[in-house]
Amino acid sequence: MRIAIPSFQNHKNSFLSSHFGKATYMAIIDVEGKDIKFDFKPFPHETCGELALKLKKEGIELILTNALAARILQVFQKFGIKVYRSFGLTISEALSSYLSGKIEELPANDIHHHPPNPGIKGGIKSS
Repeated sequence: MRIAIPSFQNHKNSFLSSHFGKATYMAIIDVEGKDIKFDFKPFPHETCGELALKLKKEGIELILTNALAARILQVFQKFGIKVYRSFGLTISEALSSYLSGKIEELPANDIHHHPPNPGIKGGIKSS
């Protein structure tokens, strides 16, 4: 399984970024049985839709985050990427909580909203 977690810093003891789309790094975590590999990548982007596309191309299957805007949650759902709430945790704590079944999928109504952005259609910048 390939997991993404938005992070302030590029180490597993960093706290999750409080704003998904403005995270300094994205922790990309590969979990195969008991084998866990961490990689931290900067993910510059212009829109949430662009970030979703980048994560899809990375093969992400699941996201652990504090909160998410409605538009990007819909895009992740269309891509088949699951989103789980991990408020107030470090990267390691969030991953451990998920793997031990202590956190649940983010409800579709538990989101925050951004005002509409002209030039963006469906969260993906139009040309």
